[in-house]
Amino acid sequence: MATKRPPLFARDATGLVREFGLFDVMVLSSGTIWVASAGYSFFIAYFPILGPNAWIPLALVFGAVAALFFYLGIALMSIAMPRTGGDYVYISRIFSGIPVLGFMNNFVFVIWSIILMGESVPYVVSLGVVAPAYFVSLQSNNPALFTFASILSQNGPAFILGTIINIALAAIAIGGARWIKLFNKITFILAIVGVIVLVAVLFAYSSSDFQTAFNSISSQTGVGYNDVMQIASSTGWQSPNYSLVGALQLLPLMFFVFYGASFGAYYGGEVKTPRKTQISAAVLSILGGLVYFVVLAVGTTHLMGDQFFSALSWLGWGPGAVAGKNPFPTLPALNAIDGLVVPQPFNAWFQFFEGTVMILTYIPWFMTYYMWVTRCIFAWSFDRIIPEKFSSVSERFHTPVFAIVIIAIGMEIVAAVFIYTTFFYTQFNSFVGLLSVMILPSVAIAAFPFLKKDLFEASPPVVKIRVAGFPVISILGILSTIVTLYSTVAFLGIPLLGPTNPAAFAMFIGMFVLGVVIFYAGWFYRKSKGLDLGNIYKLIPPE
Repeated sequence: MATKRPPLFARDATGLVREFGLFDVMVLSSGTIWVASAGYSFFIAYFPILGPNAWIPLALVFGAVAALFFYLGIALMSIAMPRTGGDYVYISRIFSGIPVLGFMNNFVFVIWSIILMGESVPYVVSLGVVAPAYFVSLQSNNPALFTFASILSQNGPAFILGTIINIALAAIAIGGARWIKLFNKITFILAIVGVIVLVAVLFAYSSSDFQTAFNSISSQTGVGYNDVMQIASSTGWQSPNYSLVGALQLLPLMFFVFYGASFGAYYGGEVKTPRKTQISAAVLSILGGLVYFVVLAVGTTHLMGDQFFSALSWLGWGPGAVAGKNPFPTLPALNAIDGLVVPQPFNAWFQFFEGTVMILTYIPWFMTYYMWVTRCIFAWSFDRIIPEKFSSVSERFHTPVFAIVIIAIGMEIVAAVFIYTTFFYTQFNSFVGLLSVMILPSVAIAAFPFLKKDLFEASPPVVKIRVAGFPVISILGILSTIVTLYSTVAFLGIPLLGPTNPAAFAMFIGMFVLGVVIFYAGWFYRKSKGLDLGNIYKLIPPE
């Protein structure tokens, strides 16, 4: 009797359901851009550090254009192959002769994503709770509030609050589309209200109003408005001198600002009408993010003044902070410092409201990564590279529960290591890692029409558009290859965003090597069981 061969895929159908429409994909895709008000304190603070001579609105436009090259290409690939798994699926199918490339690249993306999720947890507490409480305590002369901020800034409370957030995230992710869509609506409304209130404050008061407010707490901090610039100057800061070259130099960070704009591709098997949804979500996310950051950047410099904003960023987040010259015992969250200009007692309401909004809108950022990472792991398992347990789907929730739990545990471990050790400060550069994995997808997008002609010709019309006989998708792939290569190399030279020492570089390369090892371990194991995984990569996974 002939031995029965195991099936190619884990099963005949994924068990996932197409439940996410345009609004949900846009909100999740924007989780790393404009919906997350936390981006105001994080990304904007880095703008004048890494691009001191960049006029930020112009630099943002350059970044948005560069982002369109990459994310429109990803969106088109998710229409040509509307399956869950993102770049893993299409790289491994385009380069079907060497499918290890798809797994290796996607594996590194997953690892870096988990690291970024875990090390970002403390910032939720610091930016959303500690900073507002600290500055309100100074203005109100409230020692109890100051003590509260001091306690929450310690490792233990920060880790506990981060764990609560992580458990909530995992629960929502397990609950599936129904709960994720509801949370999208709630956080979207809160984010919009928070941004409106924040923008109103930025433009309602003048720079002189802000100077007066900032100087009002100088007796407690020992630092006045002009002192900030003097201290920054002592650590190497220089006044901004805007130029076109300066704006172009900021391109790598501005490109990263729009990270994830079309990553609905990673849960493509759960997106309704992908032909319409994926491109629309990408464009809306990028354009929305552009408007969001331009308004906030203009408003911030209007209120604080260009030089103060640049110097404060330098001291709070840049070389001044590295030199130990941050004049405050916490990160100078911009939403909290802006709140100084709001008259009492409304300033406390404003700062805590914005802090709460920041926390609540940070969650879609994490949820976005939960969707990306768990679906990548699902796709590996469905292709039988790793155990089938990782692609098991709850019949009730239509979610890969086991994969979600594993990611939650991984995120918790990373958060603990980040909070209680200096390991991530010396070994890991998340920005470089997450940018580097955008290079190979760009190459695959450019090669798609030529290496998979039959699949390309069978794709929907929007994928097959040509200019002068040359596929537009290949043009996008070529341009995005240039952008991602340039950005990755540029980030390798920016130690402020993570270590660039030999140990960190070895860890960076080691992740790619580990991905290759895991792939071939799964490959040869399946081969020993009579299954040739090479046949899988000749096919598009079933829905």
